[in-house]
Amino acid sequence: MADEVLLSIPLKGYACYNLLYQEVAEISNLASQMNSVLSQDVLVLLRRVANLVIGDGVPLYLVGGLVRDLLLKVPSRDVDIVVVGDALTLARSLSDDIDGAAKIHRRFGTATVSCKNLSVDMVTARSEVYSRPGALPDIRPGSIDDDLKRRDFAINAMAIRLDYPHYGELIDPYGGRQDLTQRVVRVLHKRSFVDDATRILRALRYEQRLGFHLEWDTEALLRRDVPALSTISGNRICHELEIILREEQPEKVVERMNGLGVWRSIFTPLDAEDDKLSERFERARRVAGGAPSLSMYLSLLVYNLTESDVERFILFFRIQKMVAKVIRDAVRLKSMLGLLDGNVVLPSVIYRALCSYSPTAILAVDVAEGDSLLHRHLNLYLKRLRYVRTLLDGEALLGLGVNTGPLMGKILGELKDARLDGRVTSVQDEVALVKHWL
Repeated sequence: MADEVLLSIPLKGYACYNLLYQEVAEISNLASQMNSVLSQDVLVLLRRVANLVIGDGVPLYLVGGLVRDLLLKVPSRDVDIVVVGDALTLARSLSDDIDGAAKIHRRFGTATVSCKNLSVDMVTARSEVYSRPGALPDIRPGSIDDDLKRRDFAINAMAIRLDYPHYGELIDPYGGRQDLTQRVVRVLHKRSFVDDATRILRALRYEQRLGFHLEWDTEALLRRDVPALSTISGNRICHELEIILREEQPEKVVERMNGLGVWRSIFTPLDAEDDKLSERFERARRVAGGAPSLSMYLSLLVYNLTESDVERFILFFRIQKMVAKVIRDAVRLKSMLGLLDGNVVLPSVIYRALCSYSPTAILAVDVAEGDSLLHRHLNLYLKRLRYVRTLLDGEALLGLGVNTGPLMGKILGELKDARLDGRVTSVQDEVALVKHWL
């Protein structure tokens, strides 16, 4: 059943717009396709924003991934609108019209309007000029032609006009629709990867996600310009890497990066073929029952690296503190697995070997190793041992005559081991054992 979040919100004026829209839909193939592919709440949102500029002569364009996915007949909720005019004022008007919330970024001329489970990004049409390779662009107001010219690939450089009477008109100056038909990813000009080398990572991501291939000249340019990735900060590359790891099968992109020598220009220790990476990533998805966490994927990505290279990886990519802990734990635990390789290992030994490591790191090691005996021990800790608690605490030990200090800590530790190994199962058992020790 279609999501009808916005359908319940009454229009504020221009009630006749629906009649105008129906007339346009009859004469525009893309408008008809929008009706059949887009969800009802997205359609209503697009009509509402177009309704706000009737009579104002403000051109509005739907751009980006939604246009591409629409032509591929894939539903999308990634709504990006370019305004040839004041996007911020229009964003505020839209927010009022749909009883939503607008987040304004005045410095960048952008805004995000949210209403329940739907949001739209709005931006003033702009042009970009790169002062040097790897630098962020200088942004200036521009036309829709300028805005599409700054896009990365032809399949992302299309727009659909939203304002009446042009609703549904496709703007495709670079042949993106034909590229979709031919299933290719193609840059717009020969300096594209030099201007912004992160486009190399995006090209491979789109190629693998869509099941396309790099257009011949584009692949030649990519191979030529791979060294330009060295001009990009680790922080920006990490952002692209995180997006890659949110793909359904990110290992395809990672392996393509290996094949094209991309890692050599980003982080040399990862420039080595890992024939088990796909298997690990697939196993991680099975274990997680869906998409694994970023820390899980990153731990598996660097699993074969040394601890010193892992530290360099964390520093270069500016990995967040909590994620970095998981990565470090996984690599350190890998070197401690000899403690758990016996057929008969006491639960207390398993607990002591693993209790200082994060559960995600332990799970990552389990996924990476794929060993049945090790899995049994790691799984025992994750499912049961880490939750075991003694029934006596410090206060109870004081009542039994144990003074605060090293002795109390030692007794609590011994009680924990006894409980883990099943030597005590009740409060009475624990009391008796403490009295025996005393």
